[in-house]
Amino acid sequence: MRKYTKKLKISNSSDGESNSNTSDSDYMDNITTAVTKAVDECIAEYILRDFFITRREEAIKVSVQEYTDEMFYSELASDSFDEGVQYTAELFSWLFANGRSGAA
Repeated sequence: MRKYTKKLKISNSSDGESNSNTSDSDYMDNITTAVTKAVDECIAEYILRDFFITRREEAIKVSVQEYTDEMFYSELASDSFDEGVQYTAELFSWLFANGRSGAA
């Protein structure tokens, strides 16, 4: 699927550089297209062929959901990290400004 996400310029970057001009529905359509192409390629190359033939729609639906959940949690972690860095910088600034740097 990574091959297709690159071709469709699907990105999970927090700055939205690769998908800044796409709406949420376009973004979901691109993910669905990438997953569908990956499943079709697996079928064509006899990779889990019987499974994908019998459960194609279910596999696509679950894969899209998994991908979007992963992106959500990745963005959440990135945002939380950034907030933590900012909070820590503010805390150290306050400590130094109030003579609590710990230096003896």
